[in-house]
Amino acid sequence: MKCVIIKTSTLTNNERIILKKIIGGNRITDTQIAHEMGMSQQAVYQIRKKLEDAGIIKGYMPVLDFKKLGINIFYYVGIEIQPEMWDQFSEVELEQRIFTIPYLYHAVRIPSSDISYILIFGFKDLEKTEDFAYKLKIYLGHQIRVMWSYTSSVNNFLLYDNLNFVQNALNEDKNRMKDLVETIKKK
Repeated sequence: MKCVIIKTSTLTNNERIILKKIIGGNRITDTQIAHEMGMSQQAVYQIRKKLEDAGIIKGYMPVLDFKKLGINIFYYVGIEIQPEMWDQFSEVELEQRIFTIPYLYHAVRIPSSDISYILIFGFKDLEKTEDFAYKLKIYLGHQIRVMWSYTSSVNNFLLYDNLNFVQNALNEDKNRMKDLVETIKKK
């Protein structure tokens, strides 16, 4: 695989438009994009491939309905990795160990903080969440220290909007922050 390095600020207009369409949440084909843009399917494929090879597009993920999967509770945990664990394992090895913790939905490294990671777990109900919290402290207490934890319903989980986020980044609208500041000042 050939490695292509692209800075988002150097994307062409067509690359930006195609990227926006790809992340739009629909399973859109190259043929559909080509039709909408008045380009050949091969040109769209080449741009998509270039974005994939550059690592801008790392994969394609379905959007899941947690409730239909039986996940009703999110459990947020701030952990501190015990100092002896840092001495024994590299950061990559520690992260591999974290990824083996059951029910883990998402993990975020927080360097230079009172916590090492924020972990998010998903559960059916509060009883299963409490049982897991107890076991987490008992079985991993010598490796991690739970600094704080919170639970919330999946109904309280604010889904991020990939399309809006990336559109803002791709549009490079330097006035967007200025407009936000002006809006805040008016309030």
